[in-house]
Amino acid sequence: KGVIFCELGLGYIASGRYAESQQMYANAISNYADSVGKSAYHPANYLAACVINRDFKMAETVFKTYLEPKIQPSANRSLLFDIYSIAGWLYLNRRNTTEAFKWLNLLNQVRKNQVTLYGQSVLRHLETTYYYLLGDDATTARLVKRNLKFLNRQSVTFNYHKAYIDIIGKLL
Repeated sequence: KGVIFCELGLGYIASGRYAESQQMYANAISNYADSVGKSAYHPANYLAACVINRDFKMAETVFKTYLEPKIQPSANRSLLFDIYSIAGWLYLNRRNTTEAFKWLNLLNQVRKNQVTLYGQSVLRHLETTYYYLLGDDATTARLVKRNLKFLNRQSVTFNYHKAYIDIIGKLL
């Protein structure tokens, strides 16, 4: 049943019904945590719904309860990268640049050749946002130029990240 609630929650996210999504995930996690809380997938989607709804307290609770404990020496790089980027995204949305910096540093410790192109675009997106929120216009402008050059060489899959970084560049 928990997975069904989570799939409904994901459907609500896809249809822009974020409050309903968060409620569906809350129901699934609170009643079926033993099954849906085992992987990072459903808690990460729950966290996303919370952030979209600006319920940062719940998002941080979901992160600390279900995602952060998965950071183990035996965890694979892909899972670690996902958790680090989720944490960076969470704390950038909270405008907590100190905490975001901690997670960005962990992301940067993953070797570039061990990250997919999509992962590299996520990292570039987060880094650009971080320096923009700090008010470091010089570094932000340098990152915008470098990251747009990188993203312009990629497929349309990266248009979201490219558009986002382009907007930051136009704000400078």
